[in-house]
Amino acid sequence: MPRPDQLPVLKKLAEDLLGAVRAAAQALNSGVLPVSAVSSTRLLTDVSVSAARFTAAAASSPDLSKAVDASPELAALTLASPELALLAQENPALAEMVVVSPNLAIAASKAPELLDFARASPQLAAAVEEQLAKVKKPLTS
Repeated sequence: MPRPDQLPVLKKLAEDLLGAVRAAAQALNSGVLPVSAVSSTRLLTDVSVSAARFTAAAASSPDLSKAVDASPELAALTLASPELALLAQENPALAEMVVVSPNLAIAASKAPELLDFARASPQLAAAVEEQLAKVKKPLTS
């Protein structure tokens, strides 16, 4: 486990990584990719840079480093939102959704048919996640 003095920085880097992944997933799943190649490149760069920063910072903790090797996004989720990380751990079928669409994942944990819906229509799932985020305070930033 990281040292207590490292936790604020690691949590911020974890939140940055999750934000970048969610922004990229939202763009891909909405079916409306950024118009310019620069915007698309920016999305990919944001994910790459935030993942590299988080991975580098996590290297100081052997346990966290192993978790990052297994799944950087889930390791980031553990720091940024323990509640969502627990949901992903308890229901592995929701793990990817918890990372990219946390509000929809929470709803799907209560209504499993939403998982099938999200897999069948990523565009509609992205729209639902966007609406859920507006009406409900998400568990992560």
